[in-house]
Amino acid sequence: MTGNLPDERELFSISAEAAVLGSIIIDGKCIPDVMVILPTAEHFYFPKNREIFDAVVSMHLGGGKIDAVLLRAELEQRGRLNKDELTVEYIGRVLDSVPSSDNAEYYARIVLEKFESRKRFAAVENMAAIVRDKSNPDDKLQLMRDVLDGLNPATTNSVTDVADVACDITVGMRNGQAGIIKTGLRAIDDQIQGIHAGQLVIIAGRTSMGKTALALTMLVAMARRGVGVLMFTLEMPVRDVIERLVCSMSGVNMVRVKANTTTAAENERLCGAGLELAHLPIFLNSSANTPGQQIAILKRLKQTKNVGVVCIDHLGFMTTGRKSENRTQEMSTISRKIKTAAVTESIPIIALSQLNRSVEGRTEKRPRLSDLRESGCIEQDADLVLMLYRPGYYGENSEPEGTTEVDICKQRNGPTGRVKLRFLSEFAAFADRTEDVF
Repeated sequence: MTGNLPDERELFSISAEAAVLGSIIIDGKCIPDVMVILPTAEHFYFPKNREIFDAVVSMHLGGGKIDAVLLRAELEQRGRLNKDELTVEYIGRVLDSVPSSDNAEYYARIVLEKFESRKRFAAVENMAAIVRDKSNPDDKLQLMRDVLDGLNPATTNSVTDVADVACDITVGMRNGQAGIIKTGLRAIDDQIQGIHAGQLVIIAGRTSMGKTALALTMLVAMARRGVGVLMFTLEMPVRDVIERLVCSMSGVNMVRVKANTTTAAENERLCGAGLELAHLPIFLNSSANTPGQQIAILKRLKQTKNVGVVCIDHLGFMTTGRKSENRTQEMSTISRKIKTAAVTESIPIIALSQLNRSVEGRTEKRPRLSDLRESGCIEQDADLVLMLYRPGYYGENSEPEGTTEVDICKQRNGPTGRVKLRFLSEFAAFADRTEDVF
């Protein structure tokens, strides 16, 4: 290359890409570590390498074994073998590129570095095109900001240990509870007997119904029982989640905290909640938005931190990591991979989901299963579906303030029905209606 164009060696590494692929074919145990660095096939420069990586990862996430023969069969089934130079001979050369998987992460970081170099080069070209464009200067400035925002790498390995954030101390993890995990809300637990390993649990509701608040209430109760909790908070930054946890656990109104009008007694309760939170096995991640990224992080933390339950907030922010023109089909793929992960990892996964706007157009506002966005796939894969409805939100005054109906509208191995909880809006938390709080 000449002029202002970069040397090709800055944009890709044939040997590093082959070494990564050879490593994950030789030793499937290194795949989770590689996926933390390279969460999607798009990080590879060569299309045939993307095909191999995607096939190997799919085989791994499906719980199957991996070797050259099985990979060939997978690629043949996909109709990709012998296309775009992806041949049996090429797979053989990939396998011969490394003697072992010992340096898989090292090669993966080289591939990531080249990927980021390509992004930067593309950004420079985009900036130049924006400058030449004759559109409004303000519009051009916003377009430039969008380009710069796109350069920020998705740090999928930036899992935050709440202990580090809350008070800079590290606490030894207690063993997670296997099998049945209680939600900490008696009204729900009496109906579902807790959530179970391998279950996909959906918490659904319209905006402002309290989906995140209910999930956090459950997760804190589980963590207090020693269950390691991993939450992918895709809607809120990690700091905001921690602030909500501290306020809900202390019973201090967050509005008062932000306005700096808390009393000495409230400040003492805040400190106590922060110290307790620092001792709870809760881990947060706000950047992993594909099933592959999340599963890779889960596998690592399950082994090292005894994580026993996963929460995703929420499904609407997830993607497959690949271009898709059909959101329903994409959501079907996401739902199926999450459910498969729950089963193969023997862990319950709680996923929050929005409801369609059609609810607002009906006289009867109580949600139904059909109101789930892309409901076919989610409804089919879910083992348990909890739908939230607050009568007071819609002006119904027949119930005490904060009353929330939780409709257990699907339970694969148990009864359905409605239970009632109390929503503590000032603390963004839930409690049983008969329970004294704070």
